[in-house]
Amino acid sequence: MGILDKEEWALKMVDAASKIPSGILNGNIIDLGMYDECLAIKEKNITEIRGRHCIYNMKIDFNVTKIVLSLSTCIPATCNATDVKHILNLIIFNMTDIGKNGISILSSSCSNIDSPEWTTGSIITFALRILNTKINPGSFPVLNGIRVLSIFWIVMGHTYQQRGSSMLQVNNIELFEWFDSCKSLYVTLAVLAVDSFFTLSGFLMGYLFLKEMSKSRKFNLFDYYLHRYIRLTPAVLVLLLIAKFIVPHLGSGPIWDESLKSQNDCENIWWAILTYIQNYIKPGVMNQCLGHTWYLAVDMQLFLISPIILYPLAKKRNLGLAILGLSFIVSLVIPAAIIAIKKFPATLLGANDNQLGDVFTEYYIVPYARSGPWIVGIFFGFITATKCVHINRVRMILGWCIAMICLIFCICGYESFNEKDYEYDVAWEAIYGSISRPLWAFSLSWIIFASNNGYGGLVGKILSLPIFLPLSRISYCLYLVHMLIQIVITSSAKTAYYFSDFLSFSTFLSDLALSIVVAFFFSLFFESPILILEKMLFRREKRVKTEHPQESGDQKSKA
Repeated sequence: MGILDKEEWALKMVDAASKIPSGILNGNIIDLGMYDECLAIKEKNITEIRGRHCIYNMKIDFNVTKIVLSLSTCIPATCNATDVKHILNLIIFNMTDIGKNGISILSSSCSNIDSPEWTTGSIITFALRILNTKINPGSFPVLNGIRVLSIFWIVMGHTYQQRGSSMLQVNNIELFEWFDSCKSLYVTLAVLAVDSFFTLSGFLMGYLFLKEMSKSRKFNLFDYYLHRYIRLTPAVLVLLLIAKFIVPHLGSGPIWDESLKSQNDCENIWWAILTYIQNYIKPGVMNQCLGHTWYLAVDMQLFLISPIILYPLAKKRNLGLAILGLSFIVSLVIPAAIIAIKKFPATLLGANDNQLGDVFTEYYIVPYARSGPWIVGIFFGFITATKCVHINRVRMILGWCIAMICLIFCICGYESFNEKDYEYDVAWEAIYGSISRPLWAFSLSWIIFASNNGYGGLVGKILSLPIFLPLSRISYCLYLVHMLIQIVITSSAKTAYYFSDFLSFSTFLSDLALSIVVAFFFSLFFESPILILEKMLFRREKRVKTEHPQESGDQKSKA
C-alpha cells in the first residue's frame, strides 16, 4: 500500500534494495544495496515504520552453469529473515516463467535495526564484574584472601627493594644495618609470597584438572596449553608495549636514563617474554625489561610439564602418586645440590655483590629450584578433588599443629641468617633452601584444605571475607603493573632522601594504592575482555563437539 500511495518511506525501501547487477556472468554476483538509507527509514504513522536491511541468496540455474547471487532488500522492521525467504519464494513461484528457470531463494539474513548495546561486553559490566563481592558456590573463598595478602606482600617487598637499590638514601649505612636486623623480617620474608602463588597455582591446577577428568571428558593437550597462553599473554603484551613506548616519556631526573636502561632492552627480548623463557636469557632478568615477569615464565614452564603428573593422577592413581612423589623428592634435592655445589646462600639477602647475579639466575628464578611449593599444591588439589583423605577433629588439630610448626621454622630459619655472629654453614643453607619453601606451601595448603572442610577457624573466616574477592580478580594485573609504577616513581627522584622504616612503609601504601587503581583499569580494558572472548571461544568449541559427536570423535568429549 505504501508504494501504491507513493509514500516516501516505501519508495526509500525500494530505492535501498538491490537491483539486478550487470556483469553477472563476469563474476559480479553481490549487491549489498544501500544499508544506511534503509536503516535511516523512520516513519511515524499509526505505528512506527522502520527499515530493516536483509541479504538473501538467490540461485539461478542456467543451462550451462549455476549462479548464486547475494542481493539485498529493505523491509519493515516487523519482518524477519524467514519472512523474506518465504515472500520471495512465493513471488517466484507465482511468476511461472521465472520459476521454470530454476530460480529460488536459498537463504536470507537480516541486520539489527539498532546499534548493539554494550551489555556483557561493556565497560560498566566489566567493572561491576570485577567489583562484585558475591562468592560463587563451590569455590574456595579462602584463596582470595591468600592471593590478595600475598600480592600486597610482594608489592611491599619490591617497594623496599626499589628504594634500597636506588642508593638515593643519605643514610645508606643505616639502611644496610636495618636490612641485616630482625626489624626487616616482615619485609625480607616477602620472598615467600611468591611461593604462595606457586602453591595456589599447583592447587587449582590439580583440583580443576581432576574435576574435569572425573566427568569423563577427553583431554585435549593443545587446548590445555592454548587456554593458558591466551589467559596470560594479552595483558603481558600490552604491558610490554607500555614499557617500551610510554614509560620512557613519563618522567625525568638525574638517574632517569640510567634506571630505565633495562626497559630499553624490551626490543631485544620481547620474544622471550611472550614465549615465557626470559628467565633463561643472560645476563639475567635483574637487568631485563619487565624483570619481575620471571615468575610468569617459571609458572608457565611448570604448567607445560603438568600433564606428566596430572594425567596419570586422573587415569592411574597409583602411577600418578608415584610420579608426584618422585617429582617432590627431586624438587628437594636440586635446590640443596645447587646451594652445596656452588656455595650459594639460601636467601637472596645473604648473597654478596659478586654472587647476587648468579644466585638470582641459577637458583632463584629457575623452575627446577622453585617447583616444591607447586608440587605440594598439586597434592592438596588432588586430595581435595578426590576426597580420598577422611577428616576428623583429631587429624585437623594435628594438621594445624604441623602447619604452625612449618611456619615457625620458615620464619625463624630465615631470621637465623641475620644473626650478627652467623657464619656461612653450607649444610644449614642447603637444608633451609631445600625444605623451607615446601613447608611454607604445606602451611598454606593446609589452611585451604581445612577451610574447605569447615575447620578453618578464625584464620579461614578472615581470609574468606568478601572484600578480598574484587582485589583477587585484579591480582594478576596488580602483579604486572606494580613494578613498572615503582620503577617510574623511583627513577623520577631528583633529590636524595632519608631512609626510615615508617617513611618506606608509607611509600609502600602509596605505591599499593596507585597500583590497585592502575591494575583495576588495566584489568578492565586489557584482561577482562580477553577472558570473556576466551570463554566464548572454548564454550563454542565444546558446544560444537557436543552437537556433532561423530565429527569430534567422541560423543562425550567437550574438550
